[in-house]
Amino acid sequence: MVVNGRAMFRPVYWRWLATMLFPTWLLDWLNIHSETNDKSIDYFCQFTRQLMRLKEKEGTEHNREFNDFINLLTKHNNMKREFDGSKQQTEVDESDGELNPLDADTQADGKKRTTKQSTHRPMTDEEVIAQVFSSLTGGFEAGNNALAFATLELALHPDIQERVYDEVVSVTGESGDGRIDYETLARMPYLDAVVSETQRLHSAALRPTRVAAMDHTLGDTGIHVRKGQTIELMAYAMHRSDEYWPGADHFDPKRFMPENKANINPYAYIPFGAGPRACIGQRFSLMMIKLGVARMIRAFKFRPCERTRVPTPLIKNMRFKAAQDVYLSVESRA
Repeated sequence: MVVNGRAMFRPVYWRWLATMLFPTWLLDWLNIHSETNDKSIDYFCQFTRQLMRLKEKEGTEHNREFNDFINLLTKHNNMKREFDGSKQQTEVDESDGELNPLDADTQADGKKRTTKQSTHRPMTDEEVIAQVFSSLTGGFEAGNNALAFATLELALHPDIQERVYDEVVSVTGESGDGRIDYETLARMPYLDAVVSETQRLHSAALRPTRVAAMDHTLGDTGIHVRKGQTIELMAYAMHRSDEYWPGADHFDPKRFMPENKANINPYAYIPFGAGPRACIGQRFSLMMIKLGVARMIRAFKFRPCERTRVPTPLIKNMRFKAAQDVYLSVESRA
C-alpha cells in the first residue's frame, strides 16, 4: 500500500504531458488513464471496492454501522438521493451575497437555490470509489504538503514559532493531556494566520481549473469567455503578487490576523478555489493542518539543519510540491 501510495503522487512527466495534449479517444487507445501509474490507481480502486463489500457484510451479519467516510457515502445506496436531471430547473435568490474564500465556514455562494424536477437514484459503486479517490488525492496530499511547508517556515522564523507555541500552551494549558478539539482550534487566531499564510505561499493548487457555465465578459478588460471554455486561475501568481500582498515573498502571518483580514481581496487568495465550487473539504483540511501544527509545535522545537535547502526545490508540474524531502532539526520540548 505504501509503495502504491507514493507512486500515485509522483506523476510521470510524459504521461502528464499526454493527458494535457491528447484527446480522450487517443488516451484510451494508448491505455493512458492518468498522469501517474495506472496500476497504483487500479490498486486503490480495487482496495476501496473490497472495503465496501467487507463493510456491507459486517453490517449485515453483525448489525454494525461504521462511522466513517465510506459508510457515509454507501448508506445513500439505500436511501433516495436527489440527483440533478437534464430537465432540472434552479431558482437563484441573488440577494444573499457571495462566498468569501477567507471564511472557512462558507461552502456555497451564499445564495438560496431551489431545485425542481429532480430525479432520485442511489450512488453507484464507481461514484463512491471516485469520491473516496478524490478525497485521498485532493485532501491528504494537500494536507501533507501544507504541514511540511508550515513546519519549514516556522523553523526559518523562530520568533513566529515561539508565538504559535505560546498561543497553543495558553489555550490548552501547560499540563494538558494534548487533546485539541474543534472549539479549541477556533480559539487560536495566530495559528490560523500561520496556516493561512503558509497556504498563500505554498498552496498545493497552483492553477485551479473551471469551465464557463455561460458567456461572460471579464469586467472592462474586453476579454470574452465563451460557455464551455476552460479557465485556469493562476493562484500561484496572485498569491505572490505585490499588488495584493505587499512584500509578497515574505512570510508574514499578521496579514491574516482578524484585524487585518478586511484589507485582503478575497479573490486574490484562493488556495481552495472560490465560489459555489470551492473545495468541499476546505474546513476539514484546515482543521487537519492546524491540529497537526499545534500538536507538533507543542511537543517539538524545529530548526534548520545542514540538509535544509532554502529555497526548497520544487517539482515542476501542476502541483506545488517539494522535489525532495524537507529536512529539519527537531528538539523535544519536554
